[in-house]
Amino acid sequence: MERAVLDATICDYVDQGVIATNEHLKIIFVNRWIETFTGHCLEDVAGRSIEEVFPELKRNNKLSYYSVALQGNHVVISHHVNKNFFLFPSVVEHEGIDYMIQNVKIFPIIQESGIGGTLTIIQDVTQDFLRNCQLEKVITDLKKAQKHLTESQELYKILINTISDILVIVDSSGRIHFISPAVERLSDFNVDDVIGTHWIDWVHPDDVVRVKRMFNALAEGNFGGQDGRESVRVEVRLKVAKERWHYFEAAGGNVRHAEDSENRIVISLRDVEKRKELEKRLKHEQTFLKTILKGLSGSNWLFL
Repeated sequence: MERAVLDATICDYVDQGVIATNEHLKIIFVNRWIETFTGHCLEDVAGRSIEEVFPELKRNNKLSYYSVALQGNHVVISHHVNKNFFLFPSVVEHEGIDYMIQNVKIFPIIQESGIGGTLTIIQDVTQDFLRNCQLEKVITDLKKAQKHLTESQELYKILINTISDILVIVDSSGRIHFISPAVERLSDFNVDDVIGTHWIDWVHPDDVVRVKRMFNALAEGNFGGQDGRESVRVEVRLKVAKERWHYFEAAGGNVRHAEDSENRIVISLRDVEKRKELEKRLKHEQTFLKTILKGLSGSNWLFL
């Protein structure tokens, strides 16, 4: 495969950095992602050692990871362990963020004659890192609020109005009696659109049978739960706009009212549409990268 064709293909399909070296850690390939974030194009770095091009690898014994990969092992460096494995500039302007936060994977490249080099995949997770920091702050703030609130009703109102998941209360006939305001953030519908309707009105036709089984199990309480709790989970597509559906993770529990014998089913709905898209995308990229790797040498290279 010609370099121009290979490079253009990777640029079109891969939004991660790709660095390939030979067994002596001399660079044989970088993609346009690397050129965009570092200014290093293949013509400038081909044949040079990876530590010469990226001198930050000499610090904190980072080159030892490549020695491990050259022994035939996969190496995964999470940002939790080393936030800035490579000192690439961050495109996100945020206080305290000077360099791109990355997850890095280093793979051995296997040829018929043995280990022929390494392949490094660099993923920019700066935005995810910042979102997690914000989430941790929210959790911390909620814990502080819970400590100081003495009235359970006040705490209930705050959680219902701020929690990101949608909470739904359904009676045994399937009618919706309550839905939290989060529905207005995650869909084009408001609370009044949903109250009084039947849950089946919001479920994708292809998922109705599966959700019916969940609902019947919850309504009848004929399934086993840990520690005596009655709960069940299922992934389901729900209507978020006219002719538009999102995947949600539904977790339900059966609550019996003290005042009467009728059960209420409480369901928590978490929007996992982005996660499902990411899973599909990662599966495609893994297949694609394996194909690209084979084309780099014209021989049968494999991931271990």
